[in-house]
Amino acid sequence: MIFTTRDLDILRFLRWCRFVLAEDLTGVFSKAEVQNLEILRLIKLYQPAQAYTLTAAGNRLLDAAFPKLPVAVAPAYKAADTIRRIRQAKLMLTAYQAGVSVFTTDVSALCEQAMFLPMIARNRGSNPWGSTRVAALLHTGDLMCAIHWVSPGIGCVALTDELTAFQNHTAAIPTKQRTMIFAASDYEDIITELDAVQEKQTMRLQTYREVHDCLKLPLFLLPCNGTGCLQLRIMGTPNYRELLARIILKSHYVPPPAGQPMYDALYQGVPFVMAADMDLRRIDAAVEMARSDGLPQIALAALPEQVESVLNRRYRETGKARVFTITDAALRELLGSTAPYAPPDLPFYTSEGSVLDVPPLKAP
Repeated sequence: MIFTTRDLDILRFLRWCRFVLAEDLTGVFSKAEVQNLEILRLIKLYQPAQAYTLTAAGNRLLDAAFPKLPVAVAPAYKAADTIRRIRQAKLMLTAYQAGVSVFTTDVSALCEQAMFLPMIARNRGSNPWGSTRVAALLHTGDLMCAIHWVSPGIGCVALTDELTAFQNHTAAIPTKQRTMIFAASDYEDIITELDAVQEKQTMRLQTYREVHDCLKLPLFLLPCNGTGCLQLRIMGTPNYRELLARIILKSHYVPPPAGQPMYDALYQGVPFVMAADMDLRRIDAAVEMARSDGLPQIALAALPEQVESVLNRRYRETGKARVFTITDAALRELLGSTAPYAPPDLPFYTSEGSVLDVPPLKAP
């Protein structure tokens, strides 16, 4: 058996994240590929969490294949640590399917476009990130993003510390706009936490609902699923709002009025907002601006799950907006293809140009 690039990517996911849910791993790679690695005893299933982790043999194979890897650390089986690692894996798999390079270990790698840096090394040696809760950094398109996992009961955050660390660690990276992303398994989890009423415990800490309301940076909501993959691909396209607005509206496109950055176009005299990045605060600002101009509604365009899960309930049913669904044809015109990234099913070659293989296994 000759190992493919897909096999090695599975092993790298487990080295970076330590735990990956079986259903998440087989949702990106084939069940047969995962089972082959399990038969070879390079990975094993941790039954209580139904998550895969690397074996000692899997770590040795990775060390032989790659010159620079995160240090191999035995996974901690405490429930809180396992959950945190599984969430990290969901983020990484979503970015991976969006075509982002995720196997990075140093902030300097983010100088390149479409790079993702998970916070995997924060507890080893010096920890310049302190007690911040950022889960990953993402550089894509015109955006440099700090990603936080936000789900029900996630707790509070020291926003000042988060923003200071974010700025200090990415100051040397050229980008037009710094932003924050709230991520979870789906939009419902994020919205549930943002709608929850919690008592503030200290003056220094804030709930994520308070962060959502007061943050000066743009803020996007991201699900770790197929819709999130498409959303990241859209956001990775420079000037994606104007481009998508022109593609959707075609001859009806009219540039937005000067001085109103929350609008992306005018459609039949109505403000039009490209909502596929799920910046709800920008949409709310557009609604308020339209009402101050005597317009009762705006027009929104977003992906199907975004429309059904969030935007219809929040804007169409309240009479604030007409909500349209972005078609596959429009997405293909912007992205070329809507299919998620998949690595080639070809032999993996080491830096010396050799392949990695394993001799045929004898039946017991």
